[in-house]
Amino acid sequence: AYGGTINSVFANFHLADVAFETTQEFCHGIRFNNADYFTVNDCTFNNLPDRAMDGIWATGEINSCTFTGLNSFALDFLYSDFSVSNCVFRNNELSSADLVSSEAHFSCCLFEDNGLNSDSSTIYAKNGNTLLESCVFDGNSSHNIASVVSVEDGAIVDFVNCTLVGNTVRNQANSVFYNKKSGINMLNCIFWNNIPTVMNESQDGFTVQYSNIENGWPGEGNIDQDPMFVSSDDFHLATGSPCIDTACERDGAQQDCDGVNRPSGGTWDMGAYEYDGFYGPSRLYLRMPVYEVTEGDPFSLEAVFWND
Repeated sequence: AYGGTINSVFANFHLADVAFETTQEFCHGIRFNNADYFTVNDCTFNNLPDRAMDGIWATGEINSCTFTGLNSFALDFLYSDFSVSNCVFRNNELSSADLVSSEAHFSCCLFEDNGLNSDSSTIYAKNGNTLLESCVFDGNSSHNIASVVSVEDGAIVDFVNCTLVGNTVRNQANSVFYNKKSGINMLNCIFWNNIPTVMNESQDGFTVQYSNIENGWPGEGNIDQDPMFVSSDDFHLATGSPCIDTACERDGAQQDCDGVNRPSGGTWDMGAYEYDGFYGPSRLYLRMPVYEVTEGDPFSLEAVFWND
């Protein structure tokens, strides 16, 4: 759909495998108004000047979609109830999710390099409840008075097994999170290498448990140690990470976004990815006897492999 808009009013709506891209002013992607139930699967929204998707009194789900290079909000919902899974939000100017009086559940989503030149938050929630589960926030920024995540007026935002790395707040905002008369809860998360390193100016309405927080934060099970990622852009846990087997078992998703079972070891891991093997630097050893072989004669080989 190029240069157009889809409006769904009082209807069930299902869409898959559609690309939205236009340079025409004021064009947006999809608008829901009192949608009984909508599904949007495997769609791309690129370089739209207006909202990629917005709705009022809408119920539905968004799966495996990509939102890139948007000049306005990726998702803008009011009085709605919806889920978002396995989606990518990258290089968008304004909020990836602007949520007012809505119930939203994000799982296995990537929020990367958003808000580089704007004073908008990557996530903005006002009233309602938002759950972010096994999501990664990497390289997002905000300017002036905005924070990367802003929560206002009674909203509750829960971060569970999320990884927040390399996000930046500039100018007047003093923390990555902004919490006004609301609640932010973090469980089993990693918060590392953000600027500033302060998560929130106040501990009021901010609960953190079983999480790895740079410079520390009060709460049961919290640690302050290098999480030992595989690399600067791969946030799987390397062998020996202090985040392995130090999180809290919980109800909900029993697999991470790679399909790895939680737990894969003694108990759950912190962050978006469960450790299930040998990530990062390791040495592989081979031990085998010496064989004398005559050309053309068949032979069998036995060897032992192990690593440290």
